[in-house]
Amino acid sequence: MLLASLAGTVLLLMTTRLSGREKKVAFATEEASQGSALVPEVLQVAGTVKVPASLRGFVTRFDIPKDRLDDVVCYGVPGTLSDMPDDVRELLRLSYNHGETRGLEVAEVLFKNRPLQVGEALYFALMKKTRSQDEEPTIYSFLSTALK
Repeated sequence: MLLASLAGTVLLLMTTRLSGREKKVAFATEEASQGSALVPEVLQVAGTVKVPASLRGFVTRFDIPKDRLDDVVCYGVPGTLSDMPDDVRELLRLSYNHGETRGLEVAEVLFKNRPLQVGEALYFALMKKTRSQDEEPTIYSFLSTALK
């Protein structure tokens, strides 16, 4: 289970197995008690590290608008998909299944057993919602050099 939350808004990304093959994702949100204003959310994914706001500008190279970012986390431990924490693998698959990956490298990690090399990291970028709390979150994933 992945959890993203801040300021009273909770976003739960739950996965279940269907017929032992396919995974379905259900999104459940609880609005903040202050009203239905759009509030920032954060990604809490086991095994990842938060990317400071001052270092997030590089996401524009992956066609991700910097002004709509709520949060960015990265996973930079060398190894294959099977070596990654469950939450990282699940979020990577979720992002791919929703067409929200950037670059062929993510597909190679998922399907061709391409390992993360020393100096590389997988990034997950949570985007601000543009319409309402009922909207599913957009979480882009991409592979790039690790931040120093």
